[in-house]
Amino acid sequence: MDVSIVEGVRSKERQNKFYKNGKSRLKWPLGKHNVVEPNDLSLAVDAAPFIRGAISWDARHCIYLAGVVCGVGAHMGVRIRWGGDWDMDGEAMTDQDFQDLVHFELIS
Repeated sequence: MDVSIVEGVRSKERQNKFYKNGKSRLKWPLGKHNVVEPNDLSLAVDAAPFIRGAISWDARHCIYLAGVVCGVGAHMGVRIRWGGDWDMDGEAMTDQDFQDLVHFELIS
């Protein structure tokens, strides 16, 4: 599956805009996309499936991609939280009220 990186580091203005519009639950600098120190790296990325020449927001494609990303991460010993299963209990999309199906973040 081809993948498009939609966003990595997010500015203070953009983070707070997403918070205000309900696309994020966190204000800056609390989001994993947010970088405070100049040499720090983002701990989150928004990665979307790229199907037939375009980004797909279809939940089926996003769930498939999440399985691949989280599965490879687990195989490599890297803990990843996906925005379709925030509490990481394996119940994707059924026990939470905020979905961000293209969001992946490193768990430290």
